Amino acid sequence: EEAGGCPEGKGPRSGKDQGQEQRVTVPSSRARPNGCCTDASARPSRPPRLPHRRSPAKITPGVVSHSCNLFPSLRQNASMMPMLRNSLRRLLSQVGRVLLSLRYRVEVRGLDEIRARGTSRVIFLPSHLALIDPAILMVILDRGFHPRALGDDYQISRPVIGPLARLFGARALPNMERQGLSVMDATRQALAETITGVRAGDSLLFYPSGRLRQQYLEEIRAASGAEVLVKAVPEARIVLVRQTGLWGSSFSPAFTGRMPDAVATAWRGLKLLLLNGVFFMPRRDVLI
Repeated sequence: EEAGGCPEGKGPRSGKDQGQEQRVTVPSSRARPNGCCTDASARPSRPPRLPHRRSPAKITPGVVSHSCNLFPSLRQNASMMPMLRNSLRRLLSQVGRVLLSLRYRVEVRGLDEIRARGTSRVIFLPSHLALIDPAILMVILDRGFHPRALGDDYQISRPVIGPLARLFGARALPNMERQGLSVMDATRQALAETITGVRAGDSLLFYPSGRLRQQYLEEIRAASGAEVLVKAVPEARIVLVRQTGLWGSSFSPAFTGRMPDAVATAWRGLKLLLLNGVFFMPRRDVLI
């Protein structure tokens, strides 16, 4: 080497040795301070390379991390859920109109005039003749108004009825006649959420009597939900809905005087529909 020679006890290297030495010589940046060559056996040992450990991801509640590769499209899927829900709702409304038309011949008057004045913050207050009339009104009003409904918690928790009611945005309202004052707080909370929705622009389907009609004439009695809603949202439009033609059907208590079972009655009606060849089932005239 040019700087300082070689260590003591070693003679000059031949050309062949120098060529071999070049293959094992470390870069000049790692040469010893005295300028001597450093062979492979004299290299300083490196510490073992430890496996790279990623720092734990910080998870914020309600926020999807961008570094998570397990579900890269969670945010996209979450944004598509309302669209899929609305599409399914429109599809079920179309199917419902077709199925109900096999049994009921429904005539609606005055709806076009109401729709022409706007479709938001509209509170529909219908009479409650039979258990089937909420389904008829929902499939009719869903086109344009998309109303939410306040329904008896017992009825909308039934099989088949419950999932459909939740899909259409129904809120459960406890029945104080059946459950007493113990559900007063839950009733107030349901009304408060409904008032907030109407103020935000929702339309509402609400039965002022709060119960199925037990006789030919409607009895409001001590039900005060409609009064609370009207006073809380004075800017809302009130639409009174009168229905005729459903009193006396199997979904009403006209003959038995008792509350009919909605699921059992619907199943019996489906069997009668099939026995009559679907399209030959006698239809009931309903005027709304």
